[in-house]
Amino acid sequence: MHNLESASLGGDEGSTKTMQEDREAASVYWQSALAGCQAISFPTLPPAVQQPVAEATATYQCLPLVKRPSDVTISTIAFGAWAIVASYYTNVDDVVFGTTITGSKASINGVEAVFESDITTVPKQEAQLILHGQTGLEQIAKVSADAKRACHFQTLLTLQSASGKRDKETIGEWHNQSKLQEFMEFALVVECVLDNTEGIRITASFDPRVLDQWSVDKMLQQFSFVMSQLTSADKHAKLTTIDPITSEDRQQLLEWNRDIPPATEWCIHDLFTEQARARPTAPAICAWDGEMTYGELDELSSRLANHL
Repeated sequence: MHNLESASLGGDEGSTKTMQEDREAASVYWQSALAGCQAISFPTLPPAVQQPVAEATATYQCLPLVKRPSDVTISTIAFGAWAIVASYYTNVDDVVFGTTITGSKASINGVEAVFESDITTVPKQEAQLILHGQTGLEQIAKVSADAKRACHFQTLLTLQSASGKRDKETIGEWHNQSKLQEFMEFALVVECVLDNTEGIRITASFDPRVLDQWSVDKMLQQFSFVMSQLTSADKHAKLTTIDPITSEDRQQLLEWNRDIPPATEWCIHDLFTEQARARPTAPAICAWDGEMTYGELDELSSRLANHL
């Protein structure tokens, strides 16, 4: 990985040229990687929240990833698993989140973008990120309109080692000290702390105005569940075999749907007409640009139906 700290900023013309070439190559890479990006900012900020503050926390203990193939790094597992979870919540295949890479002074607050256009290609993307992973968000945002939009992500995923030594991974390094407090301006910050004997301790810091405690707890369980599936999956397994829904989630869904209302043979418009006749003066629509009662809505919708 090219280290910008070692590049000369003085009279060494060769070094200056190399830096410029690296910047140009990085711009080309990010422009290509983020072209047509359809990622949705996750979590989505409500209108009332202009600047998120991740002040609430949730934790979950992931069991050791004992079946992990020797040629697959834990960072690959973590990045791929989070991409699957985020894709599940946003219902889009394009996923963008941030991570941290040490040793870079060319970035903004040490935050880099990790882009997953196809979440089955994480290892291949890691190889490219080795070359261009230390490109700062400010530079990435300038390469195209798609890149600028992608840089508005609201999730930061950090990796760190519980031991005193630094365990080098494919992308950057596992930090041996938590620096979550430096990144509280994101709506969701997920920290994975690796312990070879106890597994991975996952801590999420989040803005309670954006996400509630119950949802984050569920999200961490699903994250851990997907990581365990990725470590044990056959190398030829398809993405559709990875299910983010845990057994606890399925049990909860069954509980919610235990009392199913009886089926009715009525049409939707007949049900609405009955409701409108029973409560003609009750508000049916309350919006910023006007209100309408059930009786008024029934009359206007009937006119439209007759016209059509």
